[in-house]
Amino acid sequence: MNREVISDFTAHLKNRAKTDYEREILKFEKHIKKDLDKATKEDAEKYMKYIRRKLARTTSVRIFHQLLSFYNYLFDNNLIPYNPFHKVKKPRASEQVKEERLPSMEEMKKLLHVIKTEYNYRDYVFTLLISTTGLRLKEAIQVKWSDFIMDRIGTIGLIVRRGTDQERMVKILPLIWEEFRKYRKEFLGVSEEYEGKDYYVFISTREMQAYKNYPASVGHMAESRIRHVYLGACSKAKIPLYTAKDLRHAHAVYALYMGADEEQIKEQLGWYSIKNIRKYNGVLTKIRVSANDYTEKYFKQLTKGEDEG
Repeated sequence: MNREVISDFTAHLKNRAKTDYEREILKFEKHIKKDLDKATKEDAEKYMKYIRRKLARTTSVRIFHQLLSFYNYLFDNNLIPYNPFHKVKKPRASEQVKEERLPSMEEMKKLLHVIKTEYNYRDYVFTLLISTTGLRLKEAIQVKWSDFIMDRIGTIGLIVRRGTDQERMVKILPLIWEEFRKYRKEFLGVSEEYEGKDYYVFISTREMQAYKNYPASVGHMAESRIRHVYLGACSKAKIPLYTAKDLRHAHAVYALYMGADEEQIKEQLGWYSIKNIRKYNGVLTKIRVSANDYTEKYFKQLTKGEDEG
């Protein structure tokens, strides 16, 4: 495969991250002894089995996600017919959420600032949604305008669907809803009539004209877009690489820290069992943030007071 493709994929990364990704991609190519675009699922499975035997679990997880991200990029750009890593069983890291996987409030502010100023408003609003609700990446990607509801006193809720027969309700902060409305009006350029309709909220920028004319025919944006944004934005913000899953975990940890009960967290995050909360036991005793850092006042600062970056 042309090395320019690898360069294009890593172009937005800082030097260290760029070198890291390129190294792992080329190691995989050397191991399979064929061009990268000829890799099969069997190649990917054998390589990850080899990696798991040689390296620590956390390193194996990192390499898996680097290669998965690279092949998502190739697939999204129609350079390969399928992603060979897509259905490969990923290495399992410890079930316990570690402190270093939780973005601090200062890191969240930097991340949001970079996404808003150097990417686009859609990615910014998407990140606000994940950060303030703990939605899964797939759940957030599939949100439609008709999923938002409002009661008689103005409380805004979001119906989150998982599969065909599961749904739950999460609360949307008023200031976050205002960001959604601003995104709809100023970024998408569509009228208030879209609110309440069965149209996807987060769409590809390439579909924006079609969205104005035939909104029901437009699908949601690709999950790989958000992965790619966080990869670049974290690098530009000079913070560790955080994923949508890390933001989901952070939401749960800070909510627990502030005093939310376990049943509330279970409902909010869509867990089957309250036992899932055990994964946060260790980190809850270590985090060093003020409880009121995660209040609505803080997110008001994030969304309206970013002059300092």
